[in-house]
Amino acid sequence: LSGALVGTNLYVAGGIDKPDAVTALHTFWSLDLSKSEATWKALEPWPGKERMLAIAGSDDRSFYLFSGAALHKDEDGKPAREWLKDAYRYTPDKGWERLPDLPRVAVAAPSPAMLISPHELLIASGDDGSKLGFKPETEHPGFPRDTLLFDTVTNAWHQAGPIPFSRATAPTTEWQGDFIIPNGEARPGYRTNEVWRLEHR
Repeated sequence: LSGALVGTNLYVAGGIDKPDAVTALHTFWSLDLSKSEATWKALEPWPGKERMLAIAGSDDRSFYLFSGAALHKDEDGKPAREWLKDAYRYTPDKGWERLPDLPRVAVAAPSPAMLISPHELLIASGDDGSKLGFKPETEHPGFPRDTLLFDTVTNAWHQAGPIPFSRATAPTTEWQGDFIIPNGEARPGYRTNEVWRLEHR
């Protein structure tokens, strides 16, 4: 699943409920962390397909949901992915709205997206599906080494330049005013102990 904090409310969306699931979840939950007796609330989910490995985001006013993968059974009954690049915004007093699609698929990019200004969310790397099934796995070149910037005011996407690493299925966190991306996959099935820091000045 993916999640982000908007004010005092934690929102989580999608995911899977078991490792061999052939359908991703179409669920959206909130928890008000300001209340000691708070309980999880089920909310109306986004209007697009169910998904896992999406990127969450927050500008402290709204919750964002980017990309991810839907699931279906393949001919052998095993889970197969459908790569998604749609995007949505949830504002507590307005509900969901569809946003422009990402310039490319970014499945499992580090999440939440990094809020680098009051109205700009940055997505780094993620799997675009272009090298699905690459063999041999040990020579996989990794995921795209670029960044996508979403302006939450103009609702426009921009390419934001290259990065020196390939990464998927990693968290992001803000620390001392900067952003940290620890561990994650440098290529499919290969996890790394690297920690990267985006200096945010």
